[in-house]
Amino acid sequence: MFVRGWHKLLKLANTKY
Repeated sequence: MFVRGWHKLLKLANTKY
């Protein structure tokens, strides 16, 4: 389960974009 990593990546992408 990589939901945590996915969520973290999504949050990071949201902050960058």
